[in-house]
Amino acid sequence: MIPYTPPSNATPQQQQQQQQQRHVDGNNIRSMNDLLFWGIENSDPNELHHMAQTQEPNFNIEESRAKVKWLHDNLQEMGLDADLTKRMMEIIRQLKVDTTPFETRIALWEELGDIVEDIDLSQDFAKLDGLTLIADTITRKDINQQTVNDVEIMEAAAHVLGTCAQNNPVFQQALLSHETPFIIHLLELMNHVAAAQKISKDSESDELQELHDTRQRLLKKLLFALSSIVSANPAAIDALIRLPNAIQSFNSLLIAATADVRSKIVFLLTRIITVEIERSSGAFVDQLVGNGTLDVILIVLKDSVEANQTDLIEKTLQLVQELKDTKNKTVLEQYTKDKLLEAGVAQLQEKIKQAPQDDYLHVIGELLSTML
Repeated sequence: MIPYTPPSNATPQQQQQQQQQRHVDGNNIRSMNDLLFWGIENSDPNELHHMAQTQEPNFNIEESRAKVKWLHDNLQEMGLDADLTKRMMEIIRQLKVDTTPFETRIALWEELGDIVEDIDLSQDFAKLDGLTLIADTITRKDINQQTVNDVEIMEAAAHVLGTCAQNNPVFQQALLSHETPFIIHLLELMNHVAAAQKISKDSESDELQELHDTRQRLLKKLLFALSSIVSANPAAIDALIRLPNAIQSFNSLLIAATADVRSKIVFLLTRIITVEIERSSGAFVDQLVGNGTLDVILIVLKDSVEANQTDLIEKTLQLVQELKDTKNKTVLEQYTKDKLLEAGVAQLQEKIKQAPQDDYLHVIGELLSTML
């Protein structure tokens, strides 16, 4: 190893000061730079002689070994990240080739989903033109012309998008800054899928039933992606509020969707309102009030009580409570005790009385006691 030598144009005093500034205690290494300077210092025979004269006799060899292992692991991880970035580039290249077989495409999207679970790698994915790949995949507006395989590919792309955006403000900002913000892509596709589902839901054909089920999974993944972008991001919420027909899209889905999709939408609305309360903003609630969403939520509550859909009941009651916590005048007028009883809460209370040992109903009962 080459010993560290201060610049030749420095005075002896400057050399000593520079050496002292660069000195790193071998027992106090905190970064890769510390390790680098420590290694350089210890390659100098004079420094080694000095250490031999001053080193305390209880020198901890185990700590030194641990530091060497830490360096080794970090270097390996750096190499692994570089390898995974190269692999992402290759995956993106293959997915952009239309002739890549369906089975291969699905496998590539699944592999990509695993890679981008790492926040740094998901940001690399955006820099590698990954957003264009996803946009091209999920913006096929004529959903009625898509086969089961086509819809499965769109589902896989939506999963990757949601995985990248989760708890990742840098990636979320990239989505909002895209040529066409991804919130628009997602809402448009959700509307198209929901419309197609109305047509195919009563079909008795096995083939159409498979297509219906696949679209249903796609709808859930689109909601997952939208929730990952919007639910804790004030800038994304503001972008959502500015979009025409965004709230109407939620209303349509809440009215027509299955219980599991309804549950995801209700949960997303609750998360958004929580953020709005934290930042003392009433804009989103005003949008809900102005577009008739309060009535739609009561319909969802009534339907869920009648069908005994306990998960959806709980989430809807939490949404109602969160809306009441905003102190919005219209909300308080709409969600009075009488209105909630009309929406099926009286029936729900009776169920709770009949099964007091049911833990799930007990949780719902506690929610009711805070709002009635």
